[in-house]
Amino acid sequence: MATQSKKKKTKSKKTVTKNVFLYGHPTKVKQDLLQTTQKAYVHQINHFINVLMADLPKYLLILLINDKKNTKIGQLEKEHRTSLGSAYGQNAVRHAITELHNHLIRQKNKLYGWMQSHEPDLLPYARFISLLHASVLDEDELTIIKTLIQREQGKDKPDAEKLAAYTDVFNELSTVTSEQRAENRAIVRALYLERLENTRLPFVKKAPLQLDARLATLEEAKNIRSSYVLSVKLTGSKQRVLFPVNTSRNGRRRLAQYKTGGMTATWEQGKIRVGVPIKKNITKQKWTEKVGADAGINDLFHSSTGHAYGSFSGRVKQFEELLETKTGHRSSLRNVMKRYQKELKKTDDLWQQSFLRTKIAHIAKTLNGRKSLQKVQRRYRHQRDLAMHEAVNQLFEEVRQDHLVLVLEDLEFTNFDRGKKANKRNSSWIRGQLFQKITERLNWHGMPYVTVDPAYTSQMCHACGHLDKASRSGKSFVCTVCGHSDDADHNAALNIKDRADDAEIKEIAEKYPYNTKKRHQAIKERIEERYRSQHPKSRSGSLKVLTTGTSNLAV
Repeated sequence: MATQSKKKKTKSKKTVTKNVFLYGHPTKVKQDLLQTTQKAYVHQINHFINVLMADLPKYLLILLINDKKNTKIGQLEKEHRTSLGSAYGQNAVRHAITELHNHLIRQKNKLYGWMQSHEPDLLPYARFISLLHASVLDEDELTIIKTLIQREQGKDKPDAEKLAAYTDVFNELSTVTSEQRAENRAIVRALYLERLENTRLPFVKKAPLQLDARLATLEEAKNIRSSYVLSVKLTGSKQRVLFPVNTSRNGRRRLAQYKTGGMTATWEQGKIRVGVPIKKNITKQKWTEKVGADAGINDLFHSSTGHAYGSFSGRVKQFEELLETKTGHRSSLRNVMKRYQKELKKTDDLWQQSFLRTKIAHIAKTLNGRKSLQKVQRRYRHQRDLAMHEAVNQLFEEVRQDHLVLVLEDLEFTNFDRGKKANKRNSSWIRGQLFQKITERLNWHGMPYVTVDPAYTSQMCHACGHLDKASRSGKSFVCTVCGHSDDADHNAALNIKDRADDAEIKEIAEKYPYNTKKRHQAIKERIEERYRSQHPKSRSGSLKVLTTGTSNLAV
């Protein structure tokens, strides 16, 4: 256990948000009203996406900085208002702005990564939103950067890092002629717009209704079994529609204890699902000692202290042997039915038509009988969620009791391209959800954590620093150079922990945030360079291992 002196608190407060979910089973009439409103709301979101992109120069800066309160957005909503009304319309256009903001920033980041390899002189134009905007509108970038510098200097507490970055870019661009800068803007504009034209626009298939105070209220129920009653304004009804909803005992406690924000409502799996955000003020803990955690299949979490939490090995077998088999069989039946339907259209033989119709009807009946599949899916999801819940609880308790800073893989840097079968397996146990659950738990209790680029942490020997893919085989790690053996996940967790204090690797990750190939190449070269400097007598940059019986002798 850590001593009490390791636990330090800062005076600064932070607000964290978490959702409480409520569920209800409304009548068919109320269900139809909810679904109709939700479909109209989704249609309005997609309409605004198309309208905003059709006049991109006018709204580009608004979308890039995600400025939902801009007066132009309010005017746009009024011009395209439907029977949904102003409240739903304003929420729909804000949703559209969020979708497009993510889309435009994603393309900007990809362009930045491409420029690092092909056009390094143009990097400032893709690094700063203001310069990208200037390129698209063909405005003088020096004037814009000068304005940003003056604005930052005029603040009571200027951001020194921002100010230094703006000044560096201004000095760099000042050495370039106006003709060359105009040419650079034209190149960036062409590259960025080409990416946008060749990339599919975001399309929202389903979105929950955003319910603010104008559209809905949640009150405690009286004289009925349900805990609460949700009152919602829906299209097709002059009065607000009432939905009795329930939540857990813990959910009721949280709703009574914390402040709540705007709600969401959606229809899914035969019931209404209401999300209520609750806000909590926390004091961020300031701890120093760190613990690394590697996420895997056999061990959901393996900490650098040697503890293994949770396992998904049985669930993988269940997924591959049972669930995947059933879904694959249903997919084959659908393909056969499509083939029979094509043959039915082509043939004029009455007997053949009757035969094909019988076959199609039989397959359709089989596909409609989904109870067996749904039962397996429910069992699988329950066991999967239970395994993740237990692993998160156990890791959280270790961190809380010993006052440790948890070091995790940064999902933005994690490469999931491990082959078709491995990708499917990874997505089946929802690795992202595992990290989301533990980080949400840590945030809710004000406990710190750090994320790092995990590249090569599972292939590098923690004892000697040698990097070799062959050192790892499943759960076993045996260094091909020094012979050091360990649990593969424990070895990776130790490397992840060390990377939190590795300034050089951090600098590489910050330098190539959107170019995975260059980032991984630079990290690999740095690891190998370190190993060679620590073992200068090695001819090939690595030691030899002599294997005799069961022992490994490093020479």
